[in-house]
Amino acid sequence: MGRGKKHKLAVVAATGNERPLKSAKVPQRADPIVRINVPSPSSSSLPLSQISPSNLFPESHNLKKFLASTFRKKACHIKGAKYNFPSLDHLTDRSLLYNNTSSDAVHVWIKDSGISNSSNSNSSNSKLLHSIMVPPDQATILNAHGNHATYCRAPPETEAVLVQNFLNDIGIGCGRYDPDGGNEWGRGEVEMFVGTTNHLTDWHFDFQENFTIQLSGVKKWTVRKSTLSSPVLGVTPHYLNNSVVEGQILSAKLSDPSFTYTTPASSPDFPTEEIIVGPGDFWYFPAGMWHKVETIEAGVSMNISLMGRCYADIYCEGLAAALRKEDGWREVVVDDLENGKSAVGRLGELIKGLDGRRLVEANMIITPAVSIRRTVVEGGGGDEVEDEDEEEDEEEEEDGFVDISSSDESDSDASDSAESSPDSTIYIDMSAPCPHSVLKGSGKLIRNPLCQILKEEEINSYFSSLTKGKTKTKTKNSKTQGKKIVSFVVNINYAGRDIHDNDFNKATTRAVVTVPLNSPEHQFMIALWYQPSTQMDNAFYFEQKFEVGIKWALWLGVLVETES
Repeated sequence: MGRGKKHKLAVVAATGNERPLKSAKVPQRADPIVRINVPSPSSSSLPLSQISPSNLFPESHNLKKFLASTFRKKACHIKGAKYNFPSLDHLTDRSLLYNNTSSDAVHVWIKDSGISNSSNSNSSNSKLLHSIMVPPDQATILNAHGNHATYCRAPPETEAVLVQNFLNDIGIGCGRYDPDGGNEWGRGEVEMFVGTTNHLTDWHFDFQENFTIQLSGVKKWTVRKSTLSSPVLGVTPHYLNNSVVEGQILSAKLSDPSFTYTTPASSPDFPTEEIIVGPGDFWYFPAGMWHKVETIEAGVSMNISLMGRCYADIYCEGLAAALRKEDGWREVVVDDLENGKSAVGRLGELIKGLDGRRLVEANMIITPAVSIRRTVVEGGGGDEVEDEDEEEDEEEEEDGFVDISSSDESDSDASDSAESSPDSTIYIDMSAPCPHSVLKGSGKLIRNPLCQILKEEEINSYFSSLTKGKTKTKTKNSKTQGKKIVSFVVNINYAGRDIHDNDFNKATTRAVVTVPLNSPEHQFMIALWYQPSTQMDNAFYFEQKFEVGIKWALWLGVLVETES
């Protein structure tokens, strides 16, 4: 995202009224497929940057309707749209695809000629599959001359754009994505299936949310609803791989204790439906839905497979960050039986010491800034915000943003990193107006216990003194329009999940906030820095002329509103 591009941002404050755990189960799906025929096929060509759910769903079942009535409940087949995808032409060339895949190797499926899939006895021609990994040249031969279907991921530059687009639109992980595999809430892969005529991938289900575009060829999909909701793992009885069975059964039984490692027979409760997916069709099927796929006409299909972290993950990590502020919870687990001190006894003491305290709230973990990179939010709206570009120090200073790049990265690398990863540092000039409105005004403002603020001198002073100021560091003071600038480093929810990995990207949000020295904003940051437990009425902050600072602090999650 370069200079000058503007994006709609809708910041929604967390309410704290999350659904109780006992009501979390997704209702059973009554009809497994929503079928939509597009009467007037589009002749439009979509560039890569515009291939997203908001552009692929027709107006009759647009993205908002899909998210409200279909997502995670039913499959959805969009037939007849016939979009042209010239930016994806390279994916239908097997040699180009295999040689530029993000995968370490190409997976080739080989049907076992002697072993039938007894768990899927209601399938005809049911054989277990072997998956072998081969280099690109061998994959080309096996696919073209051996009639073996293949699987690999799309090239990285294609995958990064498509996964980000789909995460943004669907909202999985709040649209937060790092294509380099960093600590993000949303993840995804673009899977490329090169099907051969009569190839059958037998009954199984996935834990991902899947969006398929049929680029060429024709496939028949057969689906059945499942008893599972929000599965942790997929179930793959069609693969000849016994090592995964135990884990798949255990994870499935989290949702359905009566789950067995077989496909449910067709019945009124588990109806079987078939669809034919042809070139240009768009097809969604949810996590946990049983399906089998037969290639009728050889061709290539592209599946954008989305996954993300669950609420249990982010809540436990936020709770861990809060607990680590207390000495006892940071103790290493020790079972000292010789002195009558057991690990279980010590843990019991710590739990009892909580005395029913609720250490973290929802809006302390999911702050408005978490959704900074989302460009589509249901309900829409928001203010236009110009992206912070880090290409040139001089230009940044003119815009009120300070370049704070690592010395071992080129300017372009630093810019690319910041753009591709929402977990990268956010750079804020607190003297500039905050375009976001997130204050409800009904409660008190408290310092987020998951927030840590450092003055940049704390980070840089030691090495600066050793090198006599010659070392370029992650953060630095600067001058903007003749004003002395002081920088603060803000981390929200730094849980330190791996004590051997000193990586600030473990934080949910990391920001470098610059303010003019001795300005009201500077005094505001100092107050926050020295008084981490401050709780005051909203009116106090506004009386002290801290309006700008409050808005930025609320947006970042430094301050949160509480009703108590």
